[in-house]
Amino acid sequence: MGSKTRTRLGQTLRVATLSWLVFHFALTVAYVLPFNPAQAAVQPLLSATIGSYFSQNWRLFAPDPVSGDMALLARCMTPGEMASGADKKLPSTGWHDLSTPLWHRFQENRFAAYDRVARPNTNTMRSMLFGVPELMQACKKGSKEACTAYEDNLKAVRTATMPRLAKIGSAFCKDLDPDAGRFSHVALRLRETDGLPWSQRYGQRPAPQDLELGVAAIDADVARMGMFQKEQEQ
Repeated sequence: MGSKTRTRLGQTLRVATLSWLVFHFALTVAYVLPFNPAQAAVQPLLSATIGSYFSQNWRLFAPDPVSGDMALLARCMTPGEMASGADKKLPSTGWHDLSTPLWHRFQENRFAAYDRVARPNTNTMRSMLFGVPELMQACKKGSKEACTAYEDNLKAVRTATMPRLAKIGSAFCKDLDPDAGRFSHVALRLRETDGLPWSQRYGQRPAPQDLELGVAAIDADVARMGMFQKEQEQ
């Protein structure tokens, strides 16, 4: 390869890298700005790029800060249970909390990786419930464009997030059944427990509310994590 060719290749790579960085940061700025008509026009692109791979939210701050705890519960189902309970409610026992133990371990050791391990299910559940918080806030303020964009985004997010949660549940069931064959499906449930205002900090927390997410076939492509161990059933 001649020196001129190397020079041209280097220039091409630099231009391509710079262009990608400019495009990436332009999308990031558009994603975090308050909702506006221009943002609504490119919302599908923002959701598919920044929203999918670099999502962030401002729910730590007013006016709608996070005020409760979320947990993903899973219940591994055998083929017999699926056959006999197809027209019945899901079992009331045998549910396992896949989120809270990880957060407890993280609080015990802030230098551990439990925070990163717990975030996939927590962030996915939050996205499933709220979609893009900024769009929701703009919708509450009366923006019809924001409401339309929020509903479209929420449908797309919920379609995309259920398979992710099913993979987490599948990994848990495979850890619970190392021989792989006892379970065929996993039932998923979202548990949300509201917090107490500081003024009522000595009171009793409200009872948790459960939302059934559905039942999915165990993903055969998910590898065993070797992380989930026996926990207290919920």
